[in-house]
Order: sequence, then structure tokens, then C-alpha cells
Amino acid sequence: MCQTSVYGQLGRNVELECNLAAFRRVYWYDSTERNTSPIATMVNTIKGGHGIETGKYDLIDDGSLVVTNATVADEGLYHLMVVGTDSRTETLDIYLVLYANLGEATPKVDICGDKKSCLLSNSMNKSAQCSVQNVRPVASLSWYSECPRRMLDNITQINISRGDLFSTYSTANLIQTTQRHFQIFICKSVIQLTLSQPLDVIVILENDIPIRSKFSSQTKFYHYNEQIQLECSGNSAKYAVWKRRSAFNTYDTIAYVVTGGRFEILQQGYELTAGGNLIITNFAVHNEGDYVCVHDDDEEEVYRFHRIKMMKLPYNPLPNIAGCFDEENCTFATSEKTGHLTCYLVGVRPLAQLEWSVVSENDLLSSSTVELKSVEVSHATDDAQSYDLYHTIHYTILSVESTEVYLSCSVTYPNREYYGTRAGINFTAGTEHSSDTTGSPNTDEFTGDYQMLMTIVACATVTLASLMIMVTITCAIVRNFRTARNIDSRKLFRGSYYDRPLTRAPDHHL
Repeated sequence: MCQTSVYGQLGRNVELECNLAAFRRVYWYDSTERNTSPIATMVNTIKGGHGIETGKYDLIDDGSLVVTNATVADEGLYHLMVVGTDSRTETLDIYLVLYANLGEATPKVDICGDKKSCLLSNSMNKSAQCSVQNVRPVASLSWYSECPRRMLDNITQINISRGDLFSTYSTANLIQTTQRHFQIFICKSVIQLTLSQPLDVIVILENDIPIRSKFSSQTKFYHYNEQIQLECSGNSAKYAVWKRRSAFNTYDTIAYVVTGGRFEILQQGYELTAGGNLIITNFAVHNEGDYVCVHDDDEEEVYRFHRIKMMKLPYNPLPNIAGCFDEENCTFATSEKTGHLTCYLVGVRPLAQLEWSVVSENDLLSSSTVELKSVEVSHATDDAQSYDLYHTIHYTILSVESTEVYLSCSVTYPNREYYGTRAGINFTAGTEHSSDTTGSPNTDEFTGDYQMLMTIVACATVTLASLMIMVTITCAIVRNFRTARNIDSRKLFRGSYYDRPLTRAPDHHL
């Protein structure tokens, strides 16, 4: 049979569906009053009635009534009388409700603009107006707060009719009533239609209560360009707000998520999971810092802190020693008791320390053989993502006899991995030659290079002498040529353009 309530869109054809099984006659009335004429009839499949004649109404074969181009005047109660094949009569009342612009039925809160949720920072109290405009039927608005849940008092609500549509406005004072950092306020819109679901706007009001840092000493390191996820709470939380500590020791909001999975990302480079965890898509130096997630667990507000930094290791994690070209067998031969060694490491983050130490199976022997003193420890920023590290030491061989000592330059990375490079100093007492420990590792190579250099210097000296002789000869030839040219010029000028007598110079001047 028929439904007792039918909902139809304003301006469209609306069917009052009944699905009558078997009947002889059907009578439709737009009123329940007696002695009124039916608007549509069907007797043995023959249609009639003044509504059928005007085209305002129509009947389907199963006895359902169709209201064409429904207007507000068509809204209301309809009465149906059916005479069955057994001559029994049944009656039924059906109420037609028209709706319009249900897509606009989502409420809007003026302080949130067109967003379905918003967060207002550092606001103890706030006046907010919630509205649903130009809809049908009229919407009912209500305000309440969460944590704890309660209806708001002192609400001002008005309804305005504009033609066939209605607008509803509800104003509330959002007042912090708890000592929490955040408090949730919700404006809910309800339209009395079975096909309409309650709609709402959520306002998160942030209190002026400062966040007290509770960061543990443990810092988590992540690699450059890595995607990381910081945990916050479970899916049961009514809200989760992520904030990051700034250089001014204040906390800036990054993102938030509220009941129903609504969220907002306020800064680029971040994402949120359904459970409120924060995702950093491509971790870099500018993402380093202290993060906190504030969420509720029904009974109280919970703070979850994270301290993260970027770790970048060089392709070769071993420290380099200047002058060493073989990391496994690096030995400097020298007859000097003092010298310098420089250790360096390129492209590392965070800032690490290069440490020099003496390597020996007998610590007592090593400490009495060589003495180390730091001369310079420095670092330079490479590309704002990593550092270049340098550590120069001055060593002193304390032994008067020939000896060989080994030094190590090491580094410990944030992941507690240890790397070291060893260099040997082969000290030979009583010899004339020496080798700089910042240069070639052995004396033979140094001697060969020296002999080659002397040969080059000798060849250059011979070449220079030959060049000077050639310059002297060339100058003499040029001088004689210019003297002969002056004599020929004087002969050429006689009787030419300069046609005037020339005074001949004495022969001794030629």
C-alpha cells in the first residue's frame, strides 16, 4: 500500500506511490473534507477528475498519483479511497512534504567561513553565528560543546521566510569552561526529513594556556627525504591537534583532525592519517624540531611530544686524513719530531666531532712515545643540509730513537655507529732528510719527486740562457737595419714630395 509521508522536490514531478494490487475504482482527494470532488479517478482503467483534465495530476496503472511541477500549494494532506474487486472499500491519508536546496542545508559558522571545521587560536571567548539559508523545510539549529558534552544556553535563534524558502540564524557565545588547551563547540542543523541526516560545523577554540614542554632527552634521527610518521592517538579521540615549537618558543599549529574524519592541513609538507598521526612526506632540515600532539581521551587532555632531527651520512663514512691515499696502509716517513695532521669529513649531519687518538697495544708505551695537541677544530656549512668537518692536531714524537706510532681519527654518528681511520708516523732518528706529514706518505717517492724537480730547473736554466743570447743577436740586427734604412730614406726624399734642398750631414754622423 501507500507510504504515510512522501517527500518531493519543489518544482519537480512527485509520485505518491501506492502499488495497489487489484482494484475497480480509485479516488484521490486533495482534502479530507466531505462533499469535495476528487482530483483524479480511475474506473476500470479509465481516468477522470478535474485534476486529470487540467493536467495538474496524473495516475499510473497501479493507482499511484503523480503531482506535476509541484509547488508549495500542492504540499499537504491527500486522501485516497480504493474500491477493491471484492467491493470492499479502503481509505488512506498521505502527507506530501516538499523540500528544496538540501545541498545547502549544511550550516555555516561566520568565524569559519565556508569550512566545515575551523580552529581559533588564543581565544578565551568568541561570539559565533551559525546559519542555514534558503532551504525548505525550515532547519532547526542547536549549539553544544564537547568534553564534557552539554547544550549551550543563551542561544538567539530566528527564522526568516523568503518566498518558498527559509533561512535560520542561531547566535551563541563560545566560552571556555574547562582548563583544557582546546574545547570543541558544534553547531548542528536538523531538517525534519527522513532522507536528511543531521549536519554540523565544528569549532575548535584554543585556550591561552601555554604548552609546557615535556620533551625527553631522546632524540629520533631520520634520513634526508625520508617519509616519517609521528604517532598521536587512536581513532576514538574527538580531536587531535598537531603543533610545532617555533624559534620564539611558541607553538604554531600544523594540522588538526576532529570527529568524523574532518581535518585541515595548515602548513605544506604534512599529511594526517585517519587516526591523527602526522606524516612528514619528505623529511628535510626545515622539518627538524619539537612537535606535540594534543588530543583527548574522554577523561583528560593528553600531550604527546616528539623531538626529531635529520641524519645525513657521507657516502664513505670513514674520516679522511690529508695526504693519505690508501686508507688501509697510510704511513708518513719523517725525521722531524713535530708535525701536523689534518682529518676531515665532508657532508654529515648533525654536527659530529672528529677525535684524534693514539693507537697502540700498549697504552703506557703509546702515551710516552707521542704527544697530541689540537690546533684547529672547525666546520663549514655545505648546502644547509650538511656540514664539512675538519680537525688539525700538532704531534710531538717524544722518543729519541727511531720508532713508529699510529694515530687514529674517528667519528661516532648519531645512530651510535663508530668509524675510524688510522695513520702511521715512521720516525727515523739521525737522518738528514725529512718528509712533511701533510704530503706524500714515504721518503722514496719524495726523493724521486725532488730529483725530477731539479732536472726541470736545470733544463729551464739552459733554455733561459739560450733565449737571452738570441735576444742579444736580434737587437744587434735590428739596430744595423735601422741605420741602413735612414741612409736610403734620405736618398729617396730628394726630388719627391718634399721637393726642397736637404742639408747633408757630415759623414761622421752617418
